[in-house]
Amino acid sequence: MRGFDWIDFSLLLVFLVPIVIWDIKEKRIPDIFVLPGIGVFFVKRVIEREVPFYMVLLTGCAGFVFIFVFFVISKGKIGLGDAKLSSLICLVLGFKLWIVALFIASFSGTIFALIFIAFRKMKWKTRLPFAPFFSFGSLIPFFLQDLSFIQFFHI
Repeated sequence: MRGFDWIDFSLLLVFLVPIVIWDIKEKRIPDIFVLPGIGVFFVKRVIEREVPFYMVLLTGCAGFVFIFVFFVISKGKIGLGDAKLSSLICLVLGFKLWIVALFIASFSGTIFALIFIAFRKMKWKTRLPFAPFFSFGSLIPFFLQDLSFIQFFHI
């Protein structure tokens, strides 16, 4: 992905807004919101032909598998909806920027939790929805792509 892509950004928002709202309310991500997004961006990437078909497929799978491993290890504390959301975000951003998004999501979620725990608004065992943080993390790379430090790391 080069430069700011308004089409990808707008399309991603169409899928992320209901996902975030639902995850905050219900603490789960229904397939009806995330699977169409995966389909749309999979087809879009294949049609664009910037990378071979198998790379588009591998990219989507990589995003899913990475979070799925956490799902298995954590015994379901992170959900399969998060793994599917990860696949969507990986298809949109590409693998390298997906890593940036995942880092931003993890960092912002941790800071949020620590602040709320410090002010006794939340307990250590409280389950936080991950979609709001992952969505936030996925939007930041759109704005950072033209910055030199992203180019420095060849992302």
